[in-house]
Amino acid sequence: MPQIKKITDLTAPELDLYSRYSESQLFHINEPKPGIFIAESPNVIERALNAGYEPLAVLIEEKQADDCLLYTSPSPRDTR
Repeated sequence: MPQIKKITDLTAPELDLYSRYSESQLFHINEPKPGIFIAESPNVIERALNAGYEPLAVLIEEKQADDCLLYTSPSPRDTR
């Protein structure tokens, strides 16, 4: 089960990936391994998950938490 953490401070280090790094910095952050990208739309998120990418973090409003659990829970195709 994913860990859910409520963030109430905009200076929280958990927000660094979203606010304090440029796209280029995220791309090179884990070199020589592949970098990180931010997927913002439901279509892009779904495509990334279907392609096998695993989310490092999900930033959502509290009211969307239940919907997010649907994306992060194993799908029936993963349990075959």
